[in-house]
Amino acid sequence: MDPGFDPVQYAHQELVPLLDALCQLAAVETAEDQERFFSAILRGVENASDATDLAEPFMELSMSAFVGFQFSPPVAMILDSLLEKAQHLTEALSLDAEEVH
Repeated sequence: MDPGFDPVQYAHQELVPLLDALCQLAAVETAEDQERFFSAILRGVENASDATDLAEPFMELSMSAFVGFQFSPPVAMILDSLLEKAQHLTEALSLDAEEVH
């Protein structure tokens, strides 16, 4: 991983806007359960101060396919992009951990 790479900054720049968009769409679609779910993840990412703090919101995000939501096509499209960006960040963090060991 690039020594200048800041995972929290990346999460704030790349993931927060997508999570915010998901929350807004869920509100418009009156999918209150989805709005609560994505809002909790959004708060977790926004409040992260280091890479370790991102673990819980990422775990929750990875569960999005298993909680039984029926996503509208616009939500599914944003969620796919969000999951892809989260996967890139997870891979970068994983590489860093392997280099340390």
